[in-house]
Amino acid sequence: MCGIFFYSEKNKYIKKKILTKIIKFSEKRGLDNLGVCFKNSDIEILKNNILEEKIYNSKRFKNIILKKNNFAFGQCRLVTDGPRFKQEYNQPIITSKFIGTHNGIILDYSKNEYSENISSENDTRNFYQDLTKTYFENPSEIENFIKNKKGIINIIFFSLEDNRLYIFSNNGSLYLYFDNERILIASESFFLEEIRKKFGLNGSIKKININKLYYYNEDLFQVDVVEKNKQFQKNSTLKVFKENNKLQINNLKKCTKCILPETYPLIKFNKQGICNYCESYKKQEFLGDDKLIQLIGDKQKKILFGLSGGRDSCYGLYYLYEVLGYKNIITYTYDWGLTTDTARKNISHFCQKYKVENIIRSANISKKRHFIRKNILAWLKKPNLGMVPLFFIGDKPFLYYGTDLKNKTKSDVTIHGTGFQCEQMEFKVAYCGIDQKLKNNVRMYGFDFLNKLKLFNWYALQFIKNPKYINSSLIDNIIGFYSSFIHKDKAVHLYNYVKYDSQNIDKKLNEIGFISDKAYGNNQWRAGDGQTAFTNYIYYNLGGFSEFDNYRSNQVREGILSREEAINLANVDNQPRLDTISNFCNLIGINTEDLLLKITNIKKRF
Repeated sequence: MCGIFFYSEKNKYIKKKILTKIIKFSEKRGLDNLGVCFKNSDIEILKNNILEEKIYNSKRFKNIILKKNNFAFGQCRLVTDGPRFKQEYNQPIITSKFIGTHNGIILDYSKNEYSENISSENDTRNFYQDLTKTYFENPSEIENFIKNKKGIINIIFFSLEDNRLYIFSNNGSLYLYFDNERILIASESFFLEEIRKKFGLNGSIKKININKLYYYNEDLFQVDVVEKNKQFQKNSTLKVFKENNKLQINNLKKCTKCILPETYPLIKFNKQGICNYCESYKKQEFLGDDKLIQLIGDKQKKILFGLSGGRDSCYGLYYLYEVLGYKNIITYTYDWGLTTDTARKNISHFCQKYKVENIIRSANISKKRHFIRKNILAWLKKPNLGMVPLFFIGDKPFLYYGTDLKNKTKSDVTIHGTGFQCEQMEFKVAYCGIDQKLKNNVRMYGFDFLNKLKLFNWYALQFIKNPKYINSSLIDNIIGFYSSFIHKDKAVHLYNYVKYDSQNIDKKLNEIGFISDKAYGNNQWRAGDGQTAFTNYIYYNLGGFSEFDNYRSNQVREGILSREEAINLANVDNQPRLDTISNFCNLIGINTEDLLLKITNIKKRF
């Protein structure tokens, strides 16, 4: 399995060639990830999960080597539990008390059942988290805690409390080389023998004794059995490079009124730290039921209603039917390949409940999913956040069918469950360099003509820069652009009229049988779209914010939430929905972990 290693020189200057060689040998046991922890005046950690970019070739590695390093240790990972695109699962594992590596599988934590989805658990991370908890409760029990675990456990870990490095093996898969100048530890004796030959060393090699917890004593330059009940002392500063994005995202400068960060495109802050989006924002003025009734006409009028199966459209159908009393309703759904099963169940439930017809228009779903895959693979060749909406432009014929079916069903009006201003997202065109002021969630055909022209030219330029976009999806992309920006959508947007009250809407939906999608958590906004979890993973990990941050910021501006509430809710919203992402990837035929790994290693905006 994995290869773990340790290296220390008596004169404090680690030799780059020796450390590089022991890492390269350890790579024979796993190439999925590489992480190294250096102990000098600080603790500096390097991690990488790109096979082509080796840590030992990086400038940061070379700069750290020049420092007086007490020691370095790390791991070359062969992934078992936990996806390698998540840096917090890649070793060294970091907790509030320990920095640790591990070779083996700890059966107490390992996921046993087979699953096509990515496991969100990691045995080593769970082990070190529990070790930290054990330390808090009773430091003297650490050795017993380790010995009582099942499975192979070969570990090298550093305590941030007592400033010591610990070594343990329960199956003898750790070997020690030592002479008067240096100590090396590796997962195989062969690695140490080869290093001894390569560099002309003449020290001894022995196997670490089984089931004994050792510590490395810097002053005595030796490995000793742990003394129990040792008095602990705090250690120096911890510096982590290429660790999970959340630490960096949390440190971004944010608007003092909303929660948009400095990475939001075209954002500016005034002297008070308030962003330009807050300064230009005007609260939504709902037109009211009376104007909506006046627009639709008497109760005999026939309504064509767009029913996606999501939260907003299901509540909209309830409101038209039960609150306003319109019974002559026909619903329509455009299923283009990413409508979720939960959304389909809601469509079935509400159409049966209100005895209304549901007209389905379905694309060639296999072909649509193929187009999505093509566009994502093209995007990976030259990633640009402004091009992300291209992945899902295939759903835009929904707008066309609203017009087409209105005529075919001889309906008097088409209504969509849209129009709530909190859902407007300026960043999707701002990433293209276009400053389009939005109000009442204006439809895309209503954008300024000059901005639409600029947007078309910007997209055309991206196609020239990245010819991979010129593929079998091209015609579908053009149709999507036309449906979005050229075709005049004459549908009535319900939430321009009906006041949108999230709490009351959720309460009412629960009463009337709305089916929530558990994979999306408590926030069911856009839960009917199979791509939402994936796109927000991209926006959050590369841009430092997601659609949810945008939505919560608008809620703050509307006075629905306090800024503190918005921050707390967005933190929950932005948790990666791995099951949902895996399902999306399975639908379009892309390996989930390969895709997320590539996205994770794209250059960030922070």
